[in-house]
Amino acid sequence: MQSCILAGGVAIGVSISALQQPWEAMALGFTAAIISAMGFRYLKTHLLIAFDCHDTCSVLSTHGLPGLLGWLAQLVLQIKDCDDHTV
Repeated sequence: MQSCILAGGVAIGVSISALQQPWEAMALGFTAAIISAMGFRYLKTHLLIAFDCHDTCSVLSTHGLPGLLGWLAQLVLQIKDCDDHTV
C-alpha cells in the first residue's frame, strides 16, 4: 500500500507542470498505483525468470514505471495544450 501511494506521488511529481485540473492528478495517481501494484505482483517474478534479475526492494515498480507514466502523461498533456497542431 505504501509503495502504491509513493508511486502516485512519483507520477504526479514528474508531470506536475502539465497538470491543470485536479481530476487529472487523481486519475494519474490512481493509474500509477495500479501499475505499481501490478508490477510488484507480476513483473517482479517475470524479471527473475527472464533476466535472472531480482528487484529486491521493488524499485522498478515503485519509481521506474510510475516515472515513465508521469513522463508520458506530461508529454500527452503538453501536446494537447499546444497551439500549433499541424506538426
